[in-house]
Amino acid sequence: MEGIKTQRCLIPATGFYEWDKNKNKYHYTLRKEGSLYMAGIYRKNRFVIITTQANESIAKVHDRMPVIIEEENKQEWLFDNKSTFPLLNQKQPLLEERLIRKD
Repeated sequence: MEGIKTQRCLIPATGFYEWDKNKNKYHYTLRKEGSLYMAGIYRKNRFVIITTQANESIAKVHDRMPVIIEEENKQEWLFDNKSTFPLLNQKQPLLEERLIRKD
């Protein structure tokens, strides 16, 4: 639990992938253009992405999703200990889904 207090990080990405039970691959992005920032914690040269229960945009594919930190909350996530748990528990943004076709 110490890492969540002192070793928070953001993992920038343009999207992420999830696979359903049938091994179909889906790509998720924010509905608006640009990067998304996944909440994480780090130790030395490693990091983990913090996950939460999937919202309605992902729930049919997977039961969890990364905690996404909105652009305007990046500084609070990184530097404000009082904001840590509220940001972890905030409603997650709806995402665009795209099925990646198998060839």
